[in-house]
Amino acid sequence: MFPLEHVAEIVPASAGGGLATTEKGEQVSRFKYVALVAAVAGLAVFVLPASAQHFEEASEKECGPLIAGEVECTLTISVEDDIGGGIVEGDDVIVTLTPGTTGAKFTSASVSGCGGAAVSVDSDTQLSVDPDVSPVDNCVLVVEEVLDAAASGEICQTIDNIANSPAITVCADILVGPEDPEADCKKGAWEDWGVFKNQGDCVSYIATGGRNLPAGG
Repeated sequence: MFPLEHVAEIVPASAGGGLATTEKGEQVSRFKYVALVAAVAGLAVFVLPASAQHFEEASEKECGPLIAGEVECTLTISVEDDIGGGIVEGDDVIVTLTPGTTGAKFTSASVSGCGGAAVSVDSDTQLSVDPDVSPVDNCVLVVEEVLDAAASGEICQTIDNIANSPAITVCADILVGPEDPEADCKKGAWEDWGVFKNQGDCVSYIATGGRNLPAGG
């Protein structure tokens, strides 16, 4: 509160008018400071809602074997049951890739779950997932990814959103592809890889160091 001596009173103006004088001889304006104080006190202060964690630690990533410089991975994004409103349509889930020593980069992706969503490859190391419904919570987004890579090894992905804090990171190993014709191709083992036409196709791939590409399963 302001001291009373700083609160001006509205008093009749003199004939020359604009300003008037109180009994104490103080010159005052037509408007009370009180009005200003009340106006300031009445101003609403808006505070943006604090960020919340939208993604559960149950989110995970799995990758298959590296064959002919390509690997398929599945990213499962578990969205929390969020009483704060969940993820709003248009506020994309951003998936950022850390390829480590693998040289991995995104080439394509598809997504399902949570009532539908769209996914775009923004760059070699970033995907954007945009839900079709709003809000999105208590559901699972499944992102099927295809990546080019130079070597097997660990890759990590960070999952984040404009209203999320903190981001979470999930990792997986790109598995080593077929290396041993006996163990990896014969006695039906070639079928386990899902990319070879027959046993000979698998053996040829290994024998040429991957130069003879798989003919397709």
